[in-house]
This record gives sequence, C-alpha cells and structure tokens, in this order.
Amino acid sequence: MFRARDGFTLVELMVTVTILAILAVVAIFAFGPHIRRARSHEAVELLMHIKMQQEQYFATYSTYVSTAATDTDLYPRAGAHPKNWIGATDNSRWDWSGLDCTSPADAGWCDLAVRPSDPTYFRAASRGWTRGAPTPTSPHAIVKKLNPNKRWFYAVAHGDLDGDGTLSTFIITSQSRHIISDKEIE
Repeated sequence: MFRARDGFTLVELMVTVTILAILAVVAIFAFGPHIRRARSHEAVELLMHIKMQQEQYFATYSTYVSTAATDTDLYPRAGAHPKNWIGATDNSRWDWSGLDCTSPADAGWCDLAVRPSDPTYFRAASRGWTRGAPTPTSPHAIVKKLNPNKRWFYAVAHGDLDGDGTLSTFIITSQSRHIISDKEIE
C-alpha cells in the first residue's frame, strides 16, 4: 500500500534552494554595514599610526615627513595587490611588503616606520611641514584650513569600503582632533 520514498521530489528541492537563496541575500545585505564599519576602523587605525609616527619623528627631528609630493601619490603604488589563497590577485587589498628603503620614492615611509604587516584595504599619503616649506596645497577643504603659521602635517587614506568601486577618503591633520571621513570633508 505504501511505498518507501528513496529521495526528494523536484518541487521539494526547488523550494529548499529558493529558501537558501533568500537567506543568502538577506545575510549579504545584513553583513554589508559590518564590512564597511570594519574597513573604516582599519582606515582610522592606519591614520592614527601615521599620526603617532609623525609626532615621534617631529619630537626627534623638529620636522614632519612627507611621503608623497601630492595627495594622489599613494602608497602602496598601483600593482601592489597581494595574492589570495588560490594565487589570483586580490584587487581589493594593498600589499605594503614591497617597501624599498633604498628608493627615494619610499624614503618617507621608511623614515616614519609605517609598514602594516598585513595587506590593507587602504592606500595612504602623508605630507608634512618643514622649515621654509610653502603652505600645503590640497583639493580637500580641511587641508586648506590648516594654519600655515603653525607646524602641520596631514595624512590621507583612500580605500573601497564595500567593494563597489567607490573610493572613500579619510584625513587626519596635526591641527584637528579627529579623523574626517569623506562625508565630512567638503
């Protein structure tokens, strides 16, 4: 009268796959803000490390270090993407291990001793005051507000917070008390 079933029907499998797909979509959208927040914290940590190293350098040499000529001369440079676990290039993270202290282009980073041990989602540049240096030029309003009569430095970090290709900018200056994100810049 009753036959034992050996498996699932096609309808049962399709319902299960649909439910799993819906759960996956909900999880991805729920997890997105956490990813952005974690990457924002990484930018803050990187900029705070740069600030600490700039102040330590200033205490020793009475000048700040410039790691770049402009805000767009970021380190790590293009092409410094690390390999992921299967050997393909991870284009969302930047590898800092290629820092060459014999190269004049990398000398500022070597002087600051800023070298994250793991790849980061952000690239950075820092510009600093030296005696007789001109007022800083930058497209960022917060940098234009720096008092040129006081010693100054600023650091900029650019990175993609959520993998959508839109870069976010974070800036810290010696004359501000907090890090400014791209939402507060202009």
